[in-house]
Amino acid sequence: MSDKYEYLKKVIDKLHFGKYYESDFSSTDVEIAMRELKAICQSLPLLSPDVQTDIMRLLEAAQSRHLREVLKYKADGEEKFHHLLKEYNHFLQKQTFLPDTHRYDQVQSDDVKSSENKTSVSFSTIGEEIWRDNFESPINPMEAISPDKIAESYKELYHNEWSAAYKALQKTGMIVMEEEIVKKLSTILHLVYELCRDEAKKHRSKIMETLVYPLGVSATIDEDGHSHFQQAHVDPETDRKLQPEVHRIQHETGVYAVPAVQEIFWHKHGGGFMETGWDKSKEIMAYVESCVRLCWLFSIQDPPMKLSWPEEGSEINEHVKVYTKHGKRVHYTVWPALYLHENGALLSKGVVQPY
Repeated sequence: MSDKYEYLKKVIDKLHFGKYYESDFSSTDVEIAMRELKAICQSLPLLSPDVQTDIMRLLEAAQSRHLREVLKYKADGEEKFHHLLKEYNHFLQKQTFLPDTHRYDQVQSDDVKSSENKTSVSFSTIGEEIWRDNFESPINPMEAISPDKIAESYKELYHNEWSAAYKALQKTGMIVMEEEIVKKLSTILHLVYELCRDEAKKHRSKIMETLVYPLGVSATIDEDGHSHFQQAHVDPETDRKLQPEVHRIQHETGVYAVPAVQEIFWHKHGGGFMETGWDKSKEIMAYVESCVRLCWLFSIQDPPMKLSWPEEGSEINEHVKVYTKHGKRVHYTVWPALYLHENGALLSKGVVQPY
């Protein structure tokens, strides 16, 4: 396994013992280590973005040979590196080669004990090696990401990144009222969720067009022998037949699009963050990127998983917990509930502030 991160381990080990000169490791060694890091992190889509960020900062400092910078990022970088190896080796140990699909049965949250919530969904595994930056990736055949695992990560997002972002917003002093902070974080998640659902639909359309028209367009020849290209169109019957294959492809490969989807979100909504100065907050950025990562995973399931924000004024039901007050009606949503799909089983309860 160590050959998958040979150069990364080499550079980190050298830095641990205070060796950072050209004679200890070359700039090429660091470049390869960076590629190894990116490839490993790409195979762990549920990994916190802080892990890659902190290790990359240390590698960049090592490449520049700035001792002060190395010392600045050394502790965090080494800690995240050991965490990364633990997660990656655990990931490799769980790999199994299955013919095509395996069964994920009885999807049920620990929040929901009713037998009515038991269900059965089929998932595929993926067996491919990708090439990135002319370097062979250490990604092994990938275990399908099941809804219960995504649901657990969703709960952790609320307890970890959400809490950290809440405290960070408090420190900025720009928002004083607790209700405003909570609503702002909820709005961010809502924006991310809607964007990911839209982008996932576009992604499926592109996959469909590629299957039907490998060049992305169809061509016609007029009576004069001239070619005319038009936007690809898929007839309804072909669309119906290929939809299962489109969903399979997206489910198996969609995790590799997470960085691109995060970039799309920043391009579309990042201006507001930069205007407020929140883009300088590590905690808020980690919250946003984690939201994008999970909402994208929600959206590439078949059918897509669903987040639900209860309407203000609606009666509180058993699918939500109360925040800091007691009451019978929803004042505002702190954290939306997660469902297996539209009208599907509840996987994680939401949190609301009642009145």
